[in-house]
Amino acid sequence: MIPYILELDNMDPLHQLRREIDKIDLQILKDLKRRFSITKRVQEWKRKRKISPYQKSREDAILKRLQKNGHKMGISKRMVKQIYKILFQESRGKISK
Repeated sequence: MIPYILELDNMDPLHQLRREIDKIDLQILKDLKRRFSITKRVQEWKRKRKISPYQKSREDAILKRLQKNGHKMGISKRMVKQIYKILFQESRGKISK
């Protein structure tokens, strides 16, 4: 019975770390929702002014800036690119619906 008690004690910090990750994940989702909401407003603004909704140069500039910032934080440029390519695609998909 004692090893089981010790095992529970060792799990407590793990449980706390997982709870922190869960909170961060929830915040990421909230931030994504907010980002998509703002993106939609940008696209509506562009539509009213007959401006193309897709501007590759803008996406390229955003990606370059974020890869640079991510790299400074220890996040690989490849990972930043993968994440933001998906976000850009999702934004365009949500807008066209």
